[in-house]
Amino acid sequence: MLILYDIPSLHPDKNWSPNVCKPRLALNYKSIPYRTEWVEYPQIESLAQRLGVKPTSLKADRVMPEYTLPIIHDESTGVSIADSLPIALYLEETYPGSPRLFPEGSKALRAAWDGPFCKRGLKILPSNVKMGLGSEEYFKRTKAAKLGRERFEDIAPRGEKRRKHFEAWEEDLGKLNGRGENMGYVMGDAISYADFIVAGWVGLAMLVLDEGEWEGVKSWHGEFWGRALEGTDEWRVMSHST
Repeated sequence: MLILYDIPSLHPDKNWSPNVCKPRLALNYKSIPYRTEWVEYPQIESLAQRLGVKPTSLKADRVMPEYTLPIIHDESTGVSIADSLPIALYLEETYPGSPRLFPEGSKALRAAWDGPFCKRGLKILPSNVKMGLGSEEYFKRTKAAKLGRERFEDIAPRGEKRRKHFEAWEEDLGKLNGRGENMGYVMGDAISYADFIVAGWVGLAMLVLDEGEWEGVKSWHGEFWGRALEGTDEWRVMSHST
């Protein structure tokens, strides 16, 4: 069985991270048995080092290595991997008999669809995540430092700046999906890993935005974003947790 390490929150089902949502959707889509183990933010580095996975980025000082989730550990092979895309590629190679995550021509879409969500979403969405006491201080301190703010509360724009931020986000996403009103999935009629990227970020938006902002986001581009989330509903279930 595989173990998927996730970051708990105070939201229903605990899960919230768009980056951990991607491999969770992939595992469910490919019907690969796994269980979830919850790891508070301060314990991620020691977990990663114990499992022998490499750091995925640098901390705010741009010097020290940073270890992040998702991480999976495959008990059947002894392999441990960090970061959502390497995990997806491992699942595709190691479990080839299950549905494909990367139909022909879809791998290049991964960066294209992640970028606009990271660029705009990171300044809006994390500020409303409800973290437990085990992670809250660490989460706020490190997110603020990473985004160049002294205080976590200063990350998200307010008032008119917030409205313009959403307008820019809508424009950025519109450049990607083009004729979104005519699309069922990112590649048209075929589901792919890119759809799980979209579902991870849009799912977080649904979780943390107020009702008015969420209704706006899901209606963009012929309601493509609402449909994109609904299109992955059957794979958004939680597996066994410990």
